[in-house]
Amino acid sequence: MRFVFFLTLALRYTEAFASKEQLRELYWRATDDAAIKLFYQQAMAEPLSDAVVLAYQGVATAMQAQVADGISEKIRYFSEGKEKIAEAVSLDPNNPEIRFLRFSVQSEVPAILGYRDHISEDFEMMLYYFNTGQYVPSRGYCIRMRAFMLESEVLDDQQKSQLKKISIV
Repeated sequence: MRFVFFLTLALRYTEAFASKEQLRELYWRATDDAAIKLFYQQAMAEPLSDAVVLAYQGVATAMQAQVADGISEKIRYFSEGKEKIAEAVSLDPNNPEIRFLRFSVQSEVPAILGYRDHISEDFEMMLYYFNTGQYVPSRGYCIRMRAFMLESEVLDDQQKSQLKKISIV
């Protein structure tokens, strides 16, 4: 009986891990309308298991605003996405993956939307995190995060210089 319980627990953990990995990959691939729609569909179909999944759902919802029809739909998706991201950050404020996801949305939205108030805070957390050498969820993901931040137009030269000095090994 114990074996069945632990086997079931292990399978659920494996499924949750695989699902997050899928969301992570879909996030990076969401660069055109079709990929954004797929990311949104997959994220919304994912059972809400923790703050990281909620953050991906928030990012996907905010990105869905890009492909939504009409201004009211765009505003609705963007607002819902912001709320989900904020909730994810409040549930796990020290999670660097969640903070990176918020950074990525805030750095990509037009400044006129007024959603850029945590860029410096999230940058500082990411800088600290990269310097610890603890690469969660993976080294490869952290390399992608840093590359994204280096390409961002919201960081100044000094901030980018700080990022370039960090070696993710």
